[in-house]
Amino acid sequence: MRFFLNVGDFADLIDRIIMKQLLKSLMAKAARLGLSQEHLNLARDFLDGHEFGLCLDTIVTLVFGVPFFLSMEKRHFCSILLVSDKRNY
Repeated sequence: MRFFLNVGDFADLIDRIIMKQLLKSLMAKAARLGLSQEHLNLARDFLDGHEFGLCLDTIVTLVFGVPFFLSMEKRHFCSILLVSDKRNY
């Protein structure tokens, strides 16, 4: 038996894989910045449930608040923008 994906389904699958990788990278950065294990677990639960927007919101709200944005390195800000763009925020 063969399983075929149409082009749209394949593109959606690739987008989900890329999104998960981007969010995992952002979670690792958040952990280095001191996000608690409890909050990391919450973000991971959202990620595992394919709730990408809630995962991103959790990380941004708990770690990347307004004071942090003022001193954030460009690459961290670009990561957040890239993930947000993928989610059409």
